[in-house]
Amino acid sequence: MTNDKQNSITHQKRINRLLKIEILRGHNAFKRVFTQGKTVDAPFIKAFVLCKKEDIPQLLVGFSVTRSIRKAVERNFLKRRMREAYRHNKMQLYQLIESAEISLTIVFFWKAYPNAPVKKISYSSIEQNIQHILQTIERMYENRHYNTH
Repeated sequence: MTNDKQNSITHQKRINRLLKIEILRGHNAFKRVFTQGKTVDAPFIKAFVLCKKEDIPQLLVGFSVTRSIRKAVERNFLKRRMREAYRHNKMQLYQLIESAEISLTIVFFWKAYPNAPVKKISYSSIEQNIQHILQTIERMYENRHYNTH
């Protein structure tokens, strides 16, 4: 196999997967993004975005669900759905961080909706929320001079 073919295969895997190195881990890392990051709202999801100017662009993402959703099964269900929606739409952010030479750390936070049955929330509505947030983030950092933290 030629190097060009191997590079395109590697690129395809990066597109279609959410790699371990892309996942934000640790309580302190989440806390830093929650306190220092800018917020982007959608009807169901709030995103906290932290941006840094760096030579090597990097994209880290985390997912969180409010504890007011009592059952861990339901919280995990929502996190899986948000991860999947993000995975399908993340390429627009990769294009942004590579062209602007920035690193983004994003935490998607599911807002509380009392009495809303979690299993009845459709994947398409979650995906629309994620797409709205990603488009807003793209507009925030596209062709702008921004403060780095």
